Amino acid sequence: MTLDTYGLPEEEYLAIFEKKAEFACRALGIVERIAFRYNIELEPKLFWDLYQEIDYATDDACRVKQKKEDPQAIEERSYTSTIYPTTSAVFTEVQELKNLVQQYKDELRKK
Repeated sequence: MTLDTYGLPEEEYLAIFEKKAEFACRALGIVERIAFRYNIELEPKLFWDLYQEIDYATDDACRVKQKKEDPQAIEERSYTSTIYPTTSAVFTEVQELKNLVQQYKDELRKK
């Protein structure tokens, strides 16, 4: 859990957080109503877990927003120097390897 705004202005981050919290609290109201119906006591830890989920959902939304609107801001915040290949690049590499294996098999059959 973090309270990092992912490069967004604090007010914009808090607006996203509020939207996520509103949804989570509405969902919690439903859980609470059903728990009461079945006489289930909600543990206090549930509220901490809920806060963390709201925070994670906000962070995800901010990362998606920044990746779309300002990819450079996300790249600058990357904590890893590793560059991962795209799915397309991996697929191309696999195809090339399959072709090489097939060529090798064909050569072995000729001998």
